[in-house]
Amino acid sequence: MKLGVMAACFGDKSWENACKAASDAGLKAIEPGCGGFVGKSHCNPAELIKDKNAIKKFREAAEKNGLEISALSCHGNAIHPQKSISDEHTTDLATAIELASKIGVKVINDFAGCPGAGEDAKYPNWITCPWPTYFGDSVKWQWEKKVIPFWKEMVKKAKKAGVKFGFEMHPGDDL
Repeated sequence: MKLGVMAACFGDKSWENACKAASDAGLKAIEPGCGGFVGKSHCNPAELIKDKNAIKKFREAAEKNGLEISALSCHGNAIHPQKSISDEHTTDLATAIELASKIGVKVINDFAGCPGAGEDAKYPNWITCPWPTYFGDSVKWQWEKKVIPFWKEMVKKAKKAGVKFGFEMHPGDDL
């Protein structure tokens, strides 16, 4: 077993210094944030993908500190009812999949996401009870029209890239 850390807790440090701090703490793995709510302070996939030398330096920072990049953290809500948020988080996730494939990382950690209760929703709505019946209708719509179609598409991309998803079960964000 290896103990690791989500690099976001070192948000005030550069990637190199975050890797050093993790190593100094005796950890053996690190999970850089690469989009969504955790941001891209240590890992911006779109920038790294453009530059093979940047990818090499990114990997070397972890390796020289004896760390494995255990996963990429892309905790977002790609099915958020506000298109500006869902589009940004979907792009982050798709780019993280591409980067993971290029650097040999096999897992992307994320939230499954939470849509609104219907087409006109403005905010995510996590319904926990199927009754009264209109709640059940909303849950059915969420799964059939948002959750399942989105993740089927992302799973296709991930399989092609040799990547799997790990989902953090976060209250209020996952169905």
